[in-house]
Amino acid sequence: MSELSTFSFKTANFKCFGEQEQGFDEIKPINVIIGRNNSGKSTLLDLLQYTIQGSSGQTKDLQIPERYYRNGKESKFVVRTAMREPILRTVFRENSSGGEIGGNHWRFGKQFVGKMAEFSLIDKDTIGFSRLFLTPSEDFSERDVTIFMNKASSHLKIPFPFSNNIFRRMMSDRHIAAEGDNPGNLDISGNGVGATNIIQNYLNSEDLDSDLIEVQLLSDLNTIFGEDAMFERILCQINRSTNVWEVYLDEKSKGRIALSLSGSGLQTVILVLLFTMVLPEILKKSINNLLFGFEELENNLHPALLRRLLDYISSVSLNKKCTFFLTTHSNVMIDFFSTKDQAQIIHVTHNREESQCKIAHTFFENMIVLEDLEIRASDLLQSNSIIWVEGPSDRAYFNQWIKIHTNGELLEGRQYQCLSYGGKLLSHLSAADPDEIQSAVNILLINHNSVVIMDSDRKNKTDKSNRTKNRIKRQVEEAGGIAWITNGREIENYLHYKAIELWLSDGPQEQMAQFDSFPDYLSRVSDGLGEKYTKKKYHYATEIVEHITDDDALDVLDLKSNIKKISNKIRSWNGLPEG
Repeated sequence: MSELSTFSFKTANFKCFGEQEQGFDEIKPINVIIGRNNSGKSTLLDLLQYTIQGSSGQTKDLQIPERYYRNGKESKFVVRTAMREPILRTVFRENSSGGEIGGNHWRFGKQFVGKMAEFSLIDKDTIGFSRLFLTPSEDFSERDVTIFMNKASSHLKIPFPFSNNIFRRMMSDRHIAAEGDNPGNLDISGNGVGATNIIQNYLNSEDLDSDLIEVQLLSDLNTIFGEDAMFERILCQINRSTNVWEVYLDEKSKGRIALSLSGSGLQTVILVLLFTMVLPEILKKSINNLLFGFEELENNLHPALLRRLLDYISSVSLNKKCTFFLTTHSNVMIDFFSTKDQAQIIHVTHNREESQCKIAHTFFENMIVLEDLEIRASDLLQSNSIIWVEGPSDRAYFNQWIKIHTNGELLEGRQYQCLSYGGKLLSHLSAADPDEIQSAVNILLINHNSVVIMDSDRKNKTDKSNRTKNRIKRQVEEAGGIAWITNGREIENYLHYKAIELWLSDGPQEQMAQFDSFPDYLSRVSDGLGEKYTKKKYHYATEIVEHITDDDALDVLDLKSNIKKISNKIRSWNGLPEG
């Protein structure tokens, strides 16, 4: 029962939270807590801090100071989880029978496997059953429920889900300062005190692993900063007059800089690395036993640097199985984590009386979060990249080709978004400088990171692309985007014949010609199929893409080179290395 993801954890009458229980319906590896100032984001971290560390900060003493009670009512914490067989077997034993239950105890108890139950804190390591949750549709007799409640209330206890965890918090107001030597107290507080002492001792003490700082931390620091900076060395020097140590970084092209005098963005990144890389070793705990509460990481971080820091956190969470709670006002956090399975967005609001929490599950719920933060489209500027296609079927083919070429690394909705321009409407679009007066709709105002894919509509080698397509191609490329006019007649001319053969079970045995009409090609296989395809292009396209499954499907005309070119452009727009 130790997996946090199987529990919900809530509070009532705690600080800004009222009688109605609020908190975490579930706990995921990454929990992004977002809301306005003073909405209650930090209170959720307080909830974790007090139940895991206790009011003393050293042990789970479960004593919440009365000043945190709401309206004089004692704070309470509630844990809910689905009951599992091993726990129920400790109370309802297979080798027992008779008594109030009458028959075999396990035969009676197993009917409650999977039912939701509420547990209350007993002591710092144990929670005990308090009540059962059943829906009206669940058919249990009143007698069975009463018997279960009586027996479970007396005997059903499970380990407190956080009993093996340590909670470490980094505050929004943080700084790495010069410090004196204190080898007996290698620890770091939420505001950054102790960071210099840790770095200095790891670099200078023979009983500590200096590679953790000199090699691992420095390497990850350079990965996160990417092209923004290159740090060649990290070291500490003592000021003899004050007897305090200062951390220095040797930065390529800039020379040696004192960390305490550096920007807070650099200090934030180093603090995250110390928390996640060095603290587990100091505490002699596996990192998957640590819960990290980081407040407003976006402070003084450029969005591109913030995304790389979030990518580091996401990787640590995924690979080392640890849990993060991140409070934020940043739309970058929503953009980064809203599509990740390992993460959830928790929206905290305050109605002037008390705070409430709600998980943002859907696209529209995420939009409500943005509205609550008063983030408008003009604030966001644009999504990372837009792929303009003629219609929905083109989108289906393009997405599948990109997915195959990048092994699923680039996906629509994450690194790019497809938009349809509709073939005949192309003449009404423009990719010229938006400041120029023009009558056409300018696609660059939607996103200047644009790829436009256009059917050539050529019926033979001597045909040429029309004036509109050539204009769009020139304008898009001058703006730094990609315009791809198909080498074949239409996008369908890039479909590999093997995919069509698998789709039809008994399809064509040869590749469609470069300037062939796809409907005519299909009708030669099955009379009337081309007309059916024309009427339901997207429907049939979704069937065909199921058979486009390997890299061989890209070996048609110039398909592979164009997909590679576009995928690398999408990567560059997302700050990712070329594939």
